[in-house]
Amino acid sequence: MNSISYSCFLLTYIIPSVILQCGTVPNYIRTENCFSEPECDFKHIFVSSDTIKLYPSSCETVCGDLVFDANTDLSESELTGYFQNLKFLNGSLRVELTNFKSLDFLSSLEYIQCADFGLLITRNSKLINLDVIENWKTDASCVWHIQENVKLNAEVLCMNVSSRYELDVYGNLKDCGCHSVHINSLSIPYFPKCTSVTGGLKVTNINNNTKIGALTFLKTVDGPMEIYDTLMTNLSCFRNLETISGGVLKIHDNPNLNYLNWGGFTKLVPDNFTVHIFNNHPEFCLFAWELQTFAEANANISGVDAKICHEILRRDMEITCEANSFDLLPSNCIHILGDVIVNSEAEKTDNLWKLEKVTNIFGSLTIEKTENITNLRFLRSLERIARLKKDHPPLLRILSNKSLKNVSLPNMRNAPYSPKHDRLIEISGNSLEIFKTPDDCSIFQNSTKSVILYNGRNCTEIGMPELPGNVGLSAKWSAVLLFPLFSFLTLMKK
Repeated sequence: MNSISYSCFLLTYIIPSVILQCGTVPNYIRTENCFSEPECDFKHIFVSSDTIKLYPSSCETVCGDLVFDANTDLSESELTGYFQNLKFLNGSLRVELTNFKSLDFLSSLEYIQCADFGLLITRNSKLINLDVIENWKTDASCVWHIQENVKLNAEVLCMNVSSRYELDVYGNLKDCGCHSVHINSLSIPYFPKCTSVTGGLKVTNINNNTKIGALTFLKTVDGPMEIYDTLMTNLSCFRNLETISGGVLKIHDNPNLNYLNWGGFTKLVPDNFTVHIFNNHPEFCLFAWELQTFAEANANISGVDAKICHEILRRDMEITCEANSFDLLPSNCIHILGDVIVNSEAEKTDNLWKLEKVTNIFGSLTIEKTENITNLRFLRSLERIARLKKDHPPLLRILSNKSLKNVSLPNMRNAPYSPKHDRLIEISGNSLEIFKTPDDCSIFQNSTKSVILYNGRNCTEIGMPELPGNVGLSAKWSAVLLFPLFSFLTLMKK
């Protein structure tokens, strides 16, 4: 081994990520969970005419790593005799810089444990056929690296394997194209200018100096999308992305990432979409219109660690205002960032009309202790209340108002939205009777797609007689219904 190879050998031992950038084989670490008979261990890793004599060719399960490289001085037909019994490889497999045209000599192989380095088939200048690997199975976490095999058409492999395993395929005669795309600093030069990606998209090991202009053409991702372990400060390279329809969006462990800045982002599919955003820059924030997209899809924003970015004029040219006293609040606000409180002091300013054009409140709305307000007509345009904080009281509370008798919000067709995902609206302690019947309450509940808590009760309990004590009505009825069952079980024990 020359000095350059030996240096790379040491680097890959210390820093496993160098595996994709070094031109030599890494120092493989033997897995601790390797189960085979002692005589089925292969301790030499590199396969050659010298080491093959020590390979346990009669074993179906072999414990060890297999590396075929430029020093493998055996033909495919010669290797077939040695590996015809191999079914389970408890270790890693790497094929690099060989003259193999196929890997058919491993046609009996069924399972590869992969260990820490995945499955690597790279820079084999004559390789034209990988049909055999479509029948292989690996650990679910194993990444299949198929790279820079200049005569290999990997398109069919991508279609047949990508649904089961993560693929890192680039630099071959044909790659995955716009299917199951894995982007990193080495693969990005091979990425075609896709407007749509199917099967999912992963982006990792990218920094601000990486040329990623090809990503600006992307409009749709059909499949899960994950962006992690990058050094990018923003994701404006996805500024034309409009739709993600894979059910999951993960953006995590990007220490320099301050914001997304996805200018065209407008749609998530399906309704049970899940968003995870965590371990990015401490000042990471979402623009209000990005949160609005999550809210419109009713996405589950589980584990989102973010703030709301400050902005005045949105990309759609609609005015965004910071929540403030009504005297200072501009008259042309369409969106408000922060908590809006309508109380007797606000009522006296005679400026509630400033809320008439507001469609979105990114915070909370509390209407409490007013004297003369009889309806919520000043909120006639309100469509949505949303926030990112998880621990909070209900986002819409209507409490202890003296004259209020109508809480209709004609344009609010979505429940209050937050990571808490409880869809709760609290209406309590008002002097006048807001809902006289369960139906009155249910109509408002259905129109806002929310859950109404009216004077501590749900809609179906309105009008029912109070039971003595402090126990809620539902709890009391549960006790009444469960008592006969408890009595029956007691008798059965006797």
